[in-house]
Amino acid sequence: MTRAIRLEDAIQQYLTRRERRTTKGTLANDRSMVLRFQKFVGGNPWLSVLSSGLVEDFFYAGTGRALNPKLKASSFNAARTRLDLFFQYC
Repeated sequence: MTRAIRLEDAIQQYLTRRERRTTKGTLANDRSMVLRFQKFVGGNPWLSVLSSGLVEDFFYAGTGRALNPKLKASSFNAARTRLDLFFQYC
């Protein structure tokens, strides 16, 4: 059975699950990235309203809350991978 879930709840469930499977450093980096994305989104929307355009804006908008578009390629790819793991979990 599928149920609707809010972004904040999904993040908490994801981080709780990751906590049992990763090192403290990895968990800290995961937490930082998903919380930064949540801050960019603003509020606590339903996951079902998040769009690929919103995720793209997070990576390329260059606004204060978005990811810095001038990151080195390796840092950008690490950030993309961390968010990808979260979205796969969702």
